[in-house]
Amino acid sequence: PAENERARKRHHQGGQKRSIMCAQYGKPQYWDERYSRDPQPFEWYQKYSSLKPFFDKVSQKSDAILMIGCGNSKVSEDMNDDGYQQIDNIDISNVAVTAMQSRTEGRTGLTWETMDVMNMTYPDGKYDVAIDKGTMDSILCGENSTANAQKMCKEVSRVLKPEGAFIMISYGQPSNRMNYLEAPENGWTVTVHTIPKPQTGIAIPSADTQDVHYLYVCKKGNVTEEMGDAIEAPSS
Repeated sequence: PAENERARKRHHQGGQKRSIMCAQYGKPQYWDERYSRDPQPFEWYQKYSSLKPFFDKVSQKSDAILMIGCGNSKVSEDMNDDGYQQIDNIDISNVAVTAMQSRTEGRTGLTWETMDVMNMTYPDGKYDVAIDKGTMDSILCGENSTANAQKMCKEVSRVLKPEGAFIMISYGQPSNRMNYLEAPENGWTVTVHTIPKPQTGIAIPSADTQDVHYLYVCKKGNVTEEMGDAIEAPSS
């Protein structure tokens, strides 16, 4: 019994530590400190090469693209190399944005701005496609997670054109994400796809025990194209 109690306490303490660390993901200070400490490019979840087949079916190279929570990822640069001509990148960390401005100096087609996805200053209907790779996951780790995730979705929908699309890459299963994405006020039709995790992939440490990442395609307006390989998403 005593050993069982010690094991229970260790498990509880481990869960508390993970929760505390996870909660930091919603704070700008955490990301400023992280990107100052480790300025090397870091890729959450998936590289562009794995995402390109999905992007190609949803977007055109001439589309106005919004990259949410860009960090110091190379995805926008890789997309730019692949022909995308207009990608606006935002992040809550001014350190990351400043570093990316310096790293991409001389490139055309990329902009970088410090901005909160829950309170964007862009006009309505500006973008053809918005992309998120881990930002909602971070928001759901922080305080007021439900309300903030709803705010994020509302803002993303607002800045999308009437026929625009939101692509979200997440470790979160449909049972934990579709209730946010399928909210009627967003006006989205959502399909879900899976991508095998890379061997060297890394993810936010909370409930990431699956062998795949989930790619959610949220389309406004009339949906006609089929992407294939969709999994059946549970109803919300």
